[in-house]
Amino acid sequence: MAVAARGGAGRGLRVIADIDETEAGQGASAQTSRLRHIIEHIADLDAGTSDGQIDRVWSATYELTTTPVDLDLTALTSQLDGSTVGIAELTGIVVTNDEAAGAGDVQVGGDAASVLFCAAANDTILVKPMGILALSAPSGYTVTNTTADVVQIAASTGTITCRIMLYGRSA
Repeated sequence: MAVAARGGAGRGLRVIADIDETEAGQGASAQTSRLRHIIEHIADLDAGTSDGQIDRVWSATYELTTTPVDLDLTALTSQLDGSTVGIAELTGIVVTNDEAAGAGDVQVGGDAASVLFCAAANDTILVKPMGILALSAPSGYTVTNTTADVVQIAASTGTITCRIMLYGRSA
């Protein structure tokens, strides 16, 4: 499997949080104050198996229920050609909860054999309705076959549409 740049440019995770805070002044000569809060994170990842590089990527859309889905990172199926995609170091997770406000959460993690992107294997991260989780670790989280090779996803209640992308390195 080869991971190639789209259009020749770098690929990776680009996150921009850009929010304006304003406060209207008082009186006839009042000025409106504005403060811009911005965090921009761009992790361009070259092809390869060293820190800051990736050579494996996988994504899917799920209609989740409360029955957990265990994504075994050592045996994901490629959407491109049906081959097995094995991730030995997980460098990124992106998960969306595509449901409207008031729906349930997407639970990420929680399996005893989870890759340790949380403090403990059984910990979970909740992705709220209309939310996104973007986790980038260019140095990677180690995937250990049978003991730390799972990313588990589940709905907290009902049925929830989620999209997930996992990327990393084969070695």
